[in-house]
Amino acid sequence: MTGGGGLADLAWIGCDWGGSSLRVFAVAADGRVLAVRRSDDGAGGLAPDGFEPALMALVADWLPDAPPAAIRVLICGMAGSRTGWREAAYCDPDVPLTRLAAAAVAAPALDRRIRPLILPGYARGDPPDVMRGEETQLLGLIGTEPGFAGLVCLPGTHSKWARIADDRLTASATMMTGEIFALLARQSILRQSLRPAAVLVDEAGFRAAVRQAMADPAAVLPAMFALRAADLTGGGADPAGGDEGRADPERAADRLSGLLIGLELAALPRTGWRAGEAVVVIGAPALAGRYAVALDACGIPARQVSGETLVIAGLRAAHAQMIAAGS
Repeated sequence: MTGGGGLADLAWIGCDWGGSSLRVFAVAADGRVLAVRRSDDGAGGLAPDGFEPALMALVADWLPDAPPAAIRVLICGMAGSRTGWREAAYCDPDVPLTRLAAAAVAAPALDRRIRPLILPGYARGDPPDVMRGEETQLLGLIGTEPGFAGLVCLPGTHSKWARIADDRLTASATMMTGEIFALLARQSILRQSLRPAAVLVDEAGFRAAVRQAMADPAAVLPAMFALRAADLTGGGADPAGGDEGRADPERAADRLSGLLIGLELAALPRTGWRAGEAVVVIGAPALAGRYAVALDACGIPARQVSGETLVIAGLRAAHAQMIAAGS
């Protein structure tokens, strides 16, 4: 920092605004990330007039007192939703990822030192699907791997599956796996028998549950209640196919996770997936790693890529598009 002068070398700010969290990146003209900050001020908990204060709480001291021009703040994610800072209309899938920045919308700001611009998401109609935020990671992927074509998984509360070809989103599907797991683990009868952990405790049980659900989706509902029954009786059928630790709440949580992710993988043909096709998994290491293990359990090749790395790469690419367009 320089006294009262903001962050040295700051050229623009990148912002990844999720439903439950906010990440900001101070970026130099040459693309270097100078600083990163995070908060729990997710878009889901903010009224439209709360976005600028939440942003400024993180970036105000980065800004010069009187910049020669307003600092561009390039935002992806839920800030552009209908209930966000300002709605950024969805793009049609025919719009290439490489033209995403052309559809950005300006958000109102009281502080004249910033110029917030919100990137849009994508929507398709048959079957209906939408994404906000993940498209920027996909832009980062094709920017770091030019010519990429294939199937991508972006796990999260609502997991996104996307097929990319010719820099376009040719197919997409959203699975509510993470939200369903959270509801079951916190609000259903299973909450008394589960203790979710950030990392896999029972990988063997998780793998077995994934395989069971993918092979026989109709078995998932009774297998879920069997987790509760095994806890109550200290015995009985184990949906993961083993005896060890069947009443352990962390192991039971891993097996519920495996059943739900396996059910998600059973829907893979809807994405156009073909047997033997590799999947790129983009996300935070722990969750992306869990999906990589699940895919491996079903004999599906997978590789992991950091979600944070790609969101920064995508924001850089979108910023470069704006500079090239003179916007």
